[in-house]
Amino acid sequence: MKTAFVPLAFLIGLMSSICLSSAYSQVVVYNIDFDKVGPSANYRSYDRGFLVMPLDGGDVDFIFQFQVGSTRYFVEASEFGTYYITTEDDEREGVVANATTSNTPINFFMAIGDLNTTVRATVTTTDETSNVTTATKVSQKVPNKLEGYILTADPSGAGVFDANSGAAGASEMTATLDAVRTNTANLQQLTIAETVASLVESLELAGWQELIVSEEGAEDDAVTTGG
Repeated sequence: MKTAFVPLAFLIGLMSSICLSSAYSQVVVYNIDFDKVGPSANYRSYDRGFLVMPLDGGDVDFIFQFQVGSTRYFVEASEFGTYYITTEDDEREGVVANATTSNTPINFFMAIGDLNTTVRATVTTTDETSNVTTATKVSQKVPNKLEGYILTADPSGAGVFDANSGAAGASEMTATLDAVRTNTANLQQLTIAETVASLVESLELAGWQELIVSEEGAEDDAVTTGG
């Protein structure tokens, strides 16, 4: 998936050395809440979820959660959007956004927030010549809260929520920094994939079931749980 990658200058110099390679990417974890707004047709919002993104910008992963009757489901969406930083005069803001027509019924989402909270992590690099690993402490401001919208327009009706005659609607999206999970992931030097796997494991232990979505965006015949 091609995305706009907006890294931070101090990490560009650190990561781009020919003799150094990064052992893991510093991560930031957010809790997401959704609230349906405005007119809609054959549309229901996700209830909540997680956003996992790299501290220095790039592809982001989502876990979306919703409930049907007494059954609680989650959907994984890997590299489903981009985190980048905007600059206007002296104002800097973090943005998470994407436009898509596959894998979930979401067509577009955007959330934005002031860079007002410092996340501290350790950049681990290895000299490929000497095989010596060096740990460097870094800190970077991220939004404590990202606020925005999800817009859905699905004429095919093929999606998680089985809208057979098409779907359209919108939801407010609020992502709040999860400082505990962020610090834990960085202390354990987890990658984004490992952080998502840890979140999935905790959801499954709590009784959530994974809903598998096909390439065309349609729900598979059976609901598959991990284990």
